[in-house]
Amino acid sequence: MTFEIEIPETASIHEAENIAFEKMQATGRDLLLKFICEKSKTLRPAGLRLKDTARRYLETRFGVIHFERQKFHDPKKRRSISPLLAALGLSPRQASTDGLTRAGIELAVEKSYGYAAQKLTALTGVLRGKTTIWQDVQKLGQAVAEREDAEIDNLFSGGEIKPEPVEKPDTVAIEIDETMIHARDSTKSEKHMPRIAMVYTAKKRRGKKYALHNKRLVARIEHPSDFGRRLFWTTSKYYQHQQANTVVIRSDGANWIRNIREEHYSSALWQTDPWHVIDKIKMLKLPDRLEQRLIDHTMHGKPQLLSKNLWQLCTIAKSTDIQKLAQYVDRNKDGLYPLPQLADPKLTRAERSMFVRGSGAMERNVGLLVTDRMKNQRMIWSLRGANNLLALRCLKYSGKKAWQKIWQQ
Repeated sequence: MTFEIEIPETASIHEAENIAFEKMQATGRDLLLKFICEKSKTLRPAGLRLKDTARRYLETRFGVIHFERQKFHDPKKRRSISPLLAALGLSPRQASTDGLTRAGIELAVEKSYGYAAQKLTALTGVLRGKTTIWQDVQKLGQAVAEREDAEIDNLFSGGEIKPEPVEKPDTVAIEIDETMIHARDSTKSEKHMPRIAMVYTAKKRRGKKYALHNKRLVARIEHPSDFGRRLFWTTSKYYQHQQANTVVIRSDGANWIRNIREEHYSSALWQTDPWHVIDKIKMLKLPDRLEQRLIDHTMHGKPQLLSKNLWQLCTIAKSTDIQKLAQYVDRNKDGLYPLPQLADPKLTRAERSMFVRGSGAMERNVGLLVTDRMKNQRMIWSLRGANNLLALRCLKYSGKKAWQKIWQQ
């Protein structure tokens, strides 16, 4: 089918765009109606009596279309049937196409539900409420989360895991952090703490920056032990980390992260982000020369001198804040030493960057995954609503393949 668009010579680019857009929408509706009519003509069930016809509407990305469906009386089932709906792939009460539902979900995963409703209405002419889009997001997010939970339970019940076909990675890097969002039910807690992990296998140079290769995000509001199981399932299924030569875990040194490492990644290398230590040093408000000395010990990978200086300060100043920092450094001392891979001359600059301490990439992905969407003004979240949205956003920002796969499934 071909069609022509007449655009006046005096029209501006904006007017031409509107004319072309309206014509394409009208043509799309005509094509769908023609398809439905042709489908209806071929559906003549043998032995069934035509009872009547019923008008039906369907919301599509081209707008709302209206058509008639035939209803036949089935004497065996003693009820009316409409074979057209099944032939079109529609459920009896389905009012919109999967394409329109997907468009709403993709907008809501990126922006607020209100914005998604307004944008979808403007693009399609279909009045789509934010509550409807919220329900679609929750339904899909819950399905994704339940499928993951079932596979995790199967793995830790002694079952086998079906890994994704991937090349054997030389190094698997795991960065773990947490952030805060406002809780909807303030009687229980004023905030939720999403736990977030970022997994990747290499860094590739792009201009002046590095891009993470085979990146996958994991996020959930749940107990640390449950999050550890989820992370272990992810790295087993998508990275087969047990076969990697090196596994590096990078974090701020929180106790719950150390417990995950000890339980699931006991042989992994441990790195503590020095910038978290430096922030804690600056919060002590020490004299400039003393503060700079402590920072130098941190940046040069000398935690034994850092710990020694902090304990000496404790005996002089008798400050609980200094004592807490000294205890923190002692707990994470093994992660503050520079890794030996940094001195390996055989490694390229990109390969050595996998072992450089720092959390810039992690902080950027925490902002991308949570802050940009879930920490705007007046946003509050239920536990279920936040987890379902996080399940979808993790797939959205884990690469095109991960996002496309959920629509194929």
